Amino acid sequence: MRRVFSFMSSIKTDFSSLENTLKNATADTMAAATQAVNTATELGRIEAANHISARYSLPGGYVQSRLKISKYASESNLTTVIQARTRATKLNEFKHHQKFKRGKTVSRKAAGVEVKVKTNGLSFYWDNAFFIDLRNGNRGLAVRKRGGGRNDIKVLYSASVGFAFRHVRDAENLPEKMLRTAKKEFFKYLGV
Repeated sequence: MRRVFSFMSSIKTDFSSLENTLKNATADTMAAATQAVNTATELGRIEAANHISARYSLPGGYVQSRLKISKYASESNLTTVIQARTRATKLNEFKHHQKFKRGKTVSRKAAGVEVKVKTNGLSFYWDNAFFIDLRNGNRGLAVRKRGGGRNDIKVLYSASVGFAFRHVRDAENLPEKMLRTAKKEFFKYLGV
């Protein structure tokens, strides 16, 4: 089986050799192959999302929503593509904690934010960071630029889901796992 990988945070798995083998196959066999490839792709997407959530302090729902199957297999083309969003992730999506200190006129005053990007990694602390409301009801973690005015702020970002997906794809050997799953599912759908 030939596999083709794209460089843009995706896995493109091409089952063209399987297609050549199944050219003279019955419609039921092709339907089973299509169903097996699509099932293996969905299970591979879920496994990748679980690994990303375990490695980075991101909620599972956030990762699942940014990891999509952009192309499903059909009986005429057994190619599937899993794609991940390559845009950087705002730091407030990671596990974070607002720090406080005693104020002079109020009981407590915001004193920075602590963010943990990796599950087993260090926490980062910004004493001058604060939460800000962005467009479309989104929130972000921001800092003021040095020497800047009131509106001279910078929203903080970290690794994208696409970056984490590339790591999982390579480190966990995800395409090979998907191929093994497709083979098992194929025989299951055939009733063998």
